Amino acid sequence: MTLSRRSHLRLLAALPFAATASPVPGASNGEAFVGTWSGISSDATGDPNRLEKAVRVKLVISAKGEVTVWLIDSGLLRAQATRVELEAPSINFEFLGVAVHGTLVGPDLIEVTGVGGGKRDAVRFMRGDLYPVNLTKLPAGPMTGKRLRSLLLLSEAPGIGVGWAFKHGDHTVMVDGIRMLGATEPVKKTDAWHIGSCTKSMTATLFARLIEAGQLQWTATVADSLGSAIPTMRTEYRQASLIDLLSHHAGLPREAPHDDMHFTFGFANDLRAERLAYARRALEQPPVVAPRTSMSYSNAGYDVLGAVIEQSLHAPWETLIRERVFKPLTMHSAGFGPPVGSRSNGAPVGHARASDGKLHAWTEPEEAELPAVFAPSGLVHVALDDLLKYLEAHRDRPTHFLSRSSWHKLHTPPFHDSYALGWGVDEDGSLSHTGSNGLWMMNVLVDKPSGMVFAGALNASTPEAISVLDQAGDAALLCRNYSQR
Repeated sequence: MTLSRRSHLRLLAALPFAATASPVPGASNGEAFVGTWSGISSDATGDPNRLEKAVRVKLVISAKGEVTVWLIDSGLLRAQATRVELEAPSINFEFLGVAVHGTLVGPDLIEVTGVGGGKRDAVRFMRGDLYPVNLTKLPAGPMTGKRLRSLLLLSEAPGIGVGWAFKHGDHTVMVDGIRMLGATEPVKKTDAWHIGSCTKSMTATLFARLIEAGQLQWTATVADSLGSAIPTMRTEYRQASLIDLLSHHAGLPREAPHDDMHFTFGFANDLRAERLAYARRALEQPPVVAPRTSMSYSNAGYDVLGAVIEQSLHAPWETLIRERVFKPLTMHSAGFGPPVGSRSNGAPVGHARASDGKLHAWTEPEEAELPAVFAPSGLVHVALDDLLKYLEAHRDRPTHFLSRSSWHKLHTPPFHDSYALGWGVDEDGSLSHTGSNGLWMMNVLVDKPSGMVFAGALNASTPEAISVLDQAGDAALLCRNYSQR
């Protein structure tokens, strides 16, 4: 049996671009673009002494004028471009909230300008597939130490951790590798991992808990919750419900422009003012689709939800999720941002590819994490054993934690598609999500047919990451016979 995955649920920060170019004379149609193109986007600052992150990108352009974007260093994320216009020497398209405008400047060179998430940067695409990826699939078999080591080597990440549990069975956690390149400390079973967008289901779970406490309502609209605090929100969002936000059907953009906003890195301060300011910015943006017409994945939507919760409860989202979700589920290791250890007890560090083509550890706060304002959409860290407790709650649906109707609402797509409230849902009712901030990769799964819950983590978002974690989940499932008592 092979577990299903929903790759479109992966968290991805919007990819930045910027460039200018001169056209190629004599080109007159889109045929010149057909083929495979490879490019690199980097956070260039002009400082020759500073190592910069780099994102490798591949475009596949078909004879039908379809453009597929592959983000190599984001778990080989695939996105189908929309609003494509190919008329050489010009190329224009959109993907994942990024608007791209480019020019063919030679038979084998495209230079593009794009904007997404309030950022701009440059990419030069050369013709050809220049980024080989090793997607080797190991022969099927249960998870063992040897298999985990093979998967770690395939992933090219420094460290890996996997955990799983079946109904009435114990938790199994296995780890291999090191916490950080350039150091020797091995990964430990008790280490915490960054879970990225897997945080979204936690925010949705908090929301349900607050509703059952009589402090929020499923039927509330964005205007009901934030209308007085954000009188400048666009009319289109006023009647959008909080269910629309939770299911990515409010029409909000993936991210809101924020380059001109000051945000805190770290969680020492009360972030309510910053979160409300970002919610205001998001709700002032034109919708990418009409609310309630189709799913449009939005990190900004969950950060708006964070502001809704904070304005309604008069307390920080961080405090509320600790009290209402982490504490009752005994998730003692759960926290926010990258895992941080003391000198005597370190923690894994996230890694990303740099402009030299190699993986590097990123430890400076503004490089190792997104601003803290984005926590409700994707900034939780937690140890695998505690994450399994959370997944078991969503599998077993204990009524002392949430009512049957609330569990049902959390796990049921309100628009009859594949996304519920913070969860991707398969046809058999299994729940899954993937998360990454570009430096980590996490997969979580509640497999309904087998009753298995699974979490797999890497401390780097490599091209092979998703394939490796999928294989780890399949191997964990084959341990079922060894877990029954």
